[in-house]
Amino acid sequence: LYTDVVMAGGMNGFELASRATILNPHLKVLYTSGYAEEMVRKEGVDMSKIAWIQKPVDIDELEDKITGLLDSFGLEATPAGDE
Repeated sequence: LYTDVVMAGGMNGFELASRATILNPHLKVLYTSGYAEEMVRKEGVDMSKIAWIQKPVDIDELEDKITGLLDSFGLEATPAGDE
């Protein structure tokens, strides 16, 4: 799951991930936000315990983060165009 921390409609990315992991406890979550990490920490989030990428997102960093999550789950990422 790739989710922004701040979302419209009253639910935030942490709530979304919490609900989604009830349905799939093995789900890997990558959070993103344009807000500074300090603001996210103020919400009580331990940044060392989550996969995080700061906006604006660098595509190479995003690829590395997703590959790392898939590797930790025992899956392999297939680069675009290599299907």
